[in-house]
Amino acid sequence: MLGRNGMSLSAKWSGCNQKAFPPTKSNVGSNKSSLTSNQMTQKVLKRNYGFLKMCDSQRGFQSMRQRTKVTGNVADSFFEFVEPSRNHTILQFTDLHYYNNGSREDRESLNLIKTVAERVKPDLVVLTGDIIDGRYCGDYSCFKNVISPLIELNIPWTYVPGNHDDESKRFTRKDLLNIFKYPLCASKNATSFTHSVKLGPMQIYLMDSHGYADKTPDAITYDFIKPDQIEWYNNTPFNSEVGLAFFHIPLIEYKNSRVLVGTKGEEPCTPIHNSGLFDAMKKKKDVHAMFTGHDHWNDFVSELDNVWLCYGRVSGFTTSSFYGEGSSPINKARGGRVIRYDSSKKLLSTWVENKKGVERNSVISRSIVAEMPMLD
Repeated sequence: MLGRNGMSLSAKWSGCNQKAFPPTKSNVGSNKSSLTSNQMTQKVLKRNYGFLKMCDSQRGFQSMRQRTKVTGNVADSFFEFVEPSRNHTILQFTDLHYYNNGSREDRESLNLIKTVAERVKPDLVVLTGDIIDGRYCGDYSCFKNVISPLIELNIPWTYVPGNHDDESKRFTRKDLLNIFKYPLCASKNATSFTHSVKLGPMQIYLMDSHGYADKTPDAITYDFIKPDQIEWYNNTPFNSEVGLAFFHIPLIEYKNSRVLVGTKGEEPCTPIHNSGLFDAMKKKKDVHAMFTGHDHWNDFVSELDNVWLCYGRVSGFTTSSFYGEGSSPINKARGGRVIRYDSSKKLLSTWVENKKGVERNSVISRSIVAEMPMLD
């Protein structure tokens, strides 16, 4: 069965792992600070991606101003911005643990975001949790400081929370949804952290991995992705070439995956309970790679059942971002993970980029070949 533009509704991996040096792409443009938040978002996204629209699987295309329907942990709508026949680049930052205390470490984190984003010039930045640290920042509105370099560079962004963002008595996880109202948010009007964003031929599943299942002085166990989120995922149509998933806490399958490139500095800190999300993804065959944070000493890309299981590179400089549970600290330059899809070559690549540039030993690529449609 074919989707829009004649693309297959499902895709799978094909070929072998190979090294590929990342290509470059043109500048994004300058910020117009006199615009309102909504005007700025519309102007930049329309200019960079041709058009922006919110797509609902049941009601068709709708205005960006219309709110999405939400049930439990999930929203039934996704946002789409498309420009055909080009490379599409996502930049992941994770685990800044921004304290909002005016420290040199906080300033270093923001400088890293600006330096790397300015050089990579991504189409979209995805912030995968523990971006602010609720134990120290006091007010979630400090998130505006984190995205200020992206606003300056006119780069759209989106976000999923981690286990520390809302670890505060002053605000809740639900309060964090107000972050989606900030300028240039690609998920503007989303009423759940679990929703989907489409970037050209890439469908991006954003999922809330929640926080703690239990936290006592003696032990911490992490929560898991819920059945209604998996039901939402199963019911979300896939009509793209590439499927990617972003969330904070890695799935239990990370423990059994085969490392392809990067460092495994600590055992993945996963939920004890297996949510079943990975099995659902294997059955649906639309997610080619997933990206998480959480474990500061891991930055590897691994593979299990033809799916990439990836960590971002820790991006923060505060004390919390250096915490790990391995046998010895892994001291690597702070950075971000770049994900790029070349639609002409059907090639998905990822690598780590720090303030000095591409870490060449982190670059890995894989070809994606769409399945042939079944004929009646």
